[in-house]
Formats: sequence, C-alpha cells, structure tokens
Amino acid sequence: MLRLYLLVSLTPSKIFDLDGDCAQRFCSSSVTLTETDNNFVPVPVTGLTQFDPSLGNLLTVVIRLRDILEFEGTLTNNSETPGTFATGVSSDLLVEVGDLDFDLDFLSANFTSPLAGVSEEPENSADFNLSDQINVAFINTDTVDLSSFIGTDALPASCSQSLLAFNGGSDTNFTVSRVIEVSCSIEVTYTFEENEIIPSTPEPATFLGIIAVSIAALASRTLAKFNI
Repeated sequence: MLRLYLLVSLTPSKIFDLDGDCAQRFCSSSVTLTETDNNFVPVPVTGLTQFDPSLGNLLTVVIRLRDILEFEGTLTNNSETPGTFATGVSSDLLVEVGDLDFDLDFLSANFTSPLAGVSEEPENSADFNLSDQINVAFINTDTVDLSSFIGTDALPASCSQSLLAFNGGSDTNFTVSRVIEVSCSIEVTYTFEENEIIPSTPEPATFLGIIAVSIAALASRTLAKFNI
C-alpha cells in the first residue's frame, strides 16, 4: 500500500528580546562631558540606531540611562593661617533619545578638609577623588509614540548639562586644581513580534506530479530488485 504524507511547517509569531546586534536590535553608546560642556548645550551621542521594521512589529522600547560624575583634584591652602576648606560640584543632566526627553536627578560631589598653613607644606594640601552616579530605566507605554524609533537611520540622541562648581572655606587664599567629567551612557533595547511566515500551498498539479514521480521511482526500484 502506497502511503503519502504531507508535512506542513508553521512558524508562529515570537516575542523576544535580542541582543548583541546594534545594527538592528540592541544599542549602547556614551559620551563624556567636561567642565566646558555647560549651560545645557547638547552633545550628540552617536552609535545608536532605529529599529528595522523589516524584522517585525515593534512592541516596546527599553531605555537605560547611566550618569556618572567624576570629581578629582587637589585643595591647597596658600596662606599661613590653618583652616578648613571645601570644594564641590553638582551636575544637572538632560538626555534626549528619539522624541523623548529625560531630566535626571542632580549629581553632586563635595570635599572638605582641614589644612595646615603654607609653611607646613605638604600638610597644606589634600588630594580628593570623588564620584556620584545614577541609573534609571524607562519602558514605553501605550501612550508613547514610537515612530521616532522605527526606521533604518541613526537614532538621534544627546546629553547636556548644567554644571555648578564652588569653593569655600575659612580663608579665601586657597586654590583648587580639579578635573570634572560626567559620563552619559544610553542603552536601547527593542522588543518586537517577529513577522509570521505563511507557507505557500502547492497547486493540485504539483501534488499529482509528486505522486507520479514517487510511483515511478518505486516501480524502477522494484524492477531492478527482481532483474525484470
């Protein structure tokens, strides 16, 4: 008895997170702001891309932001009078990703130290290395327009800050040599529903052709077996 089986493979839609392919699915980039990057002047963040719509239907966009303030230097008393001296810095960071704006909480780093007079060098100086950071995550909701995240172009993004550095102490005759850096990191992850693949159905003539070829092959093997 000749039995024919028709196997049809259906690919269901999938919802999953993808990573490691910045060109289509997952992107991470950062920029470093210095003391001269101030007064909310945007600094572009490059290397982020939009979601390629050929992959499927975009469901969610997850944006993770990291803001790190690094403050280091040396505080020096230049007078003969000992005293307690202070220095500090604060940063207010704005981040733009696509059409979305984020105003992160203030970061601050402060240093206070008693210092001897200049005649007692090196006790009249103190080094400091401080940092502060914040991490936030945003997941879009149904009320958020994702159109700016869809396409095949670069995803526009930028970071800008308002930076305030201050000095203070019991005497004005002191100096601070400092380096201020703010690292602004942006990570974007896309979650999407994969396009469903619908298999084509062969025409009736195709089925007849498959049956005819199968019967011919079976008859040929039978004849060869019995040397007929």
